[in-house]
Amino acid sequence: MRAMTSVRRRARGVAASRAVMMHSSPLRDDRFIVMDVSTAKAIADALRTAGARAGATVDVAARGDASSAATLAATCHEKMRFDFPSVRAREVRALARAMRDRLREDDVGEATREFPVTTALARNCAEEASREMARASDLGGGVDADDDEATPTKDDDDDESVEARAKAYASLCVVVFVEFPRRVLAMGDEDAFEALRAYSPPDEPEIDASTREDAAAATTTNGVNGVKHSTPRVDLPDDEDDWEPLETTETWFNFTEDARFANATKREVVDAKIRGLLHELLPSRVGATMRGNVGMSSDWERLKIADGVLALFEALCGDEDAGRRALRTVPLRVLRERWSISSGSAMGVDAGLARVLRALQFGREASYENEDQSIALELLAHLCLQCSAESIGVSPRASRDERAAHTTRGKLWAHAHTAVPVITATLERSARVMDARKEESEWQENVGLCAIILSFYCVNASASTIQSVGDRILRSGCLRAIVNVFIGVREYQCAEAVRRALLLMTLACEAVYDFTSRVPTVLDAVRGKSFDARGPYAGHGAMWKVALRESDAETHLARCLDRFAVSMDDEADVCALRETIMLTRACDAAARLGGRTLFTPGGEVTEALKRLNTRVVEVMSAMTRERDGIARAEKGDVDEDEKKRVENPKAPDVEKRRDVVVDIGRKLKALLLVEDSVTVVRKSD
Repeated sequence: MRAMTSVRRRARGVAASRAVMMHSSPLRDDRFIVMDVSTAKAIADALRTAGARAGATVDVAARGDASSAATLAATCHEKMRFDFPSVRAREVRALARAMRDRLREDDVGEATREFPVTTALARNCAEEASREMARASDLGGGVDADDDEATPTKDDDDDESVEARAKAYASLCVVVFVEFPRRVLAMGDEDAFEALRAYSPPDEPEIDASTREDAAAATTTNGVNGVKHSTPRVDLPDDEDDWEPLETTETWFNFTEDARFANATKREVVDAKIRGLLHELLPSRVGATMRGNVGMSSDWERLKIADGVLALFEALCGDEDAGRRALRTVPLRVLRERWSISSGSAMGVDAGLARVLRALQFGREASYENEDQSIALELLAHLCLQCSAESIGVSPRASRDERAAHTTRGKLWAHAHTAVPVITATLERSARVMDARKEESEWQENVGLCAIILSFYCVNASASTIQSVGDRILRSGCLRAIVNVFIGVREYQCAEAVRRALLLMTLACEAVYDFTSRVPTVLDAVRGKSFDARGPYAGHGAMWKVALRESDAETHLARCLDRFAVSMDDEADVCALRETIMLTRACDAAARLGGRTLFTPGGEVTEALKRLNTRVVEVMSAMTRERDGIARAEKGDVDEDEKKRVENPKAPDVEKRRDVVVDIGRKLKALLLVEDSVTVVRKSD
C-alpha cells in the first residue's frame, strides 16, 4: 500500500511537471516558475522512471516470478544510494545474492558495472546492519551472542522479522566488506581503481574498540566484539514521500575530484579505499556473533561465510605490501569472535584455525620480534580463555554452552599440543631479555599468552594422556624455560599467569612435580614473604604447600580461608577471596586429573569451606537487607529520620561487592558439592 501511494504521488509529480512545461514561455508569468524545456523534461522523465520502478517492485513482489530477484536487487541497490533507505529484508537479500553471484563468477568488472559499491551503499550497509543487530538484541531476539538460545522476534511476518532483517543485512555486509575487497586484492592496480571508483572512504573510519587494544588486553578482557550503534532511523510519514531525492542516471559523486587524493597514485587510492571498507568489517555486522546463526542450515554455513573471511585473511597475509598485511587482523577478529561462540562447522576451530596458523607461518620461526607469532599466540590464548577460563582459575568473560565448550576444548587442545615448541622458544628468549628489557611490554605479553596456553594444555588433557603431557613439557625444555621466567618475573604484568601455569602443571603432572620440587630457587620463591598467609599471594602460597606435599598444607590452607571469612567487609579482601576460591577449584581439578586429591574429604579444609560458606550466606543476607533499605529510601517509603539511617553514599560500591560475594557463593557451592556432596543452602541472587 505504501508503495502504491508513493507511485500515485510520483504520478502527480509527473503531471505537475507537464503543466510547468505547458505554461512556460519566454515571457514572464508570475503564476509559474519558468524553466528550460529540456530541464523540465529531464525532471519529468526521472519522476516517471522512479514511479515505474516503484510500481514494478510492488508487482514483482506480488507475482514472485523468475525476474523478481533481479528486479528486487536493482531496486534495493538504487534505494541504497541515499541516506536512510526504506528497504525490505527480501530486497536486501536479493541484492546480496545478486552481488555475491557476480563476484563468485570471477567477473568483478561486470559486478561493479551492474551493482557498483558506492560510498552510500557501504555506509548504509554498515549503519543499517549495526542498527538491526542492536534492535534485535534490545527486543530479545536471537542475535545476541550472550543468549543461550536464539528465539526469533517477530514483526509483521516471518520474512520481515527482526532476526530476518538482521540476517539480511549481515549477508549484504559479507558481500560488501569481505567478498568484494577479497576480489579487488587479486586485481591489478588499474582494474582495482576502476572497481572502486564509486566508493570513497570516510575521513576517519570508525574502528571497533577491540582493534585499539593490544593483544594481551584483548585476550584478558571481553572476547565478544559486537557493538551496538545508535544510528537513528528516520521513518518518514507517507505525506513526506515527496521529499525523496530524484533518481537519475548520473552520480553526484566523482572520486577524481576528492582533494585528499589529488596527488595520490592509483595504488595509493586503491589501498585507502580497501582500508576504508575493511574498517567497517565488524564481527557483529557479518553475523559472526549471532547465536541464531549457528548450525549447518544457518546463513553462516550455507553461504560459506567462514571460507570467504578465511580467504580474505590469507590474501592479506600473503600480500607483500606492509600496509595491506597490517589489515590481516580485521578478518581474523571476525573468525576469533565466531569461534568464541561456535567451534563447529567445516571451518571451525579444527580446520579453520589450522588455516589461520598456516597463513601466519606459526611454528616456522619462533622469534621475540615476530609479529605473526604474537598474533597466533593471542588467538590461541583468547580461545583457551573463552572455552576453559574456570578450569585455569580465571573468571569467564561470557556465558558458554558447556557442550559446545567441551567440543571446542577437544579441538583446541590439539593446536595447543603442536604449539609447545613455539611456546618453549618464546619463553627461552623472554628469559634472556627480560632483565635488559624490563620496560618493554612485547615480551611480557608473549609470556602471559604462553602461560595461558600451557595452563589450558595441562588441565584439559585426559587422564590417559596427562603423564605424557608432563613428559613432553619436561623433555622439550618448556618446563625449564617457564621455571626461569617464574623466578625472574616478580611483579611484572605477566607474573600471575606464570604463577598459575607452573602451579597447575605441578599439581597435574608427576614429571613436573619431580622437577620443580628439586629447584631451590622455586622453593625459596614460594616460601617467601609474598606467599605467606598475610602476603599478596597468600592463596598461591597455600596451594604451593599442597602441590609440594608438605605435611602442614591442609592446616595452612584452612587458616587462609578462615582469615578471609572475617574480613568480608573490605572490597579488596572480597576480591582476593574470589581469586583464591577460583584458584582452589582449578587446583582441585588439576590434582584429580593427576590422580591425587587436593585435600582430605571431611578434613580441615572442607570444614573451613563450610564455615566460609555460612559466612557468605550471612553477608549476602545483610547486604540484601541494606540494598532493600536503600531502595525504600529512594522511593520515599520511609520517614526522613529512617532515610538518614539507611542512606548509603557508597551504594554502587556496595552493589559491586555484593556481586563479588554472590559469585563466591556460587563457586563455593560447586567446590563443596564436588568434595563431599554436601548440600549447601541455596542462595537467592
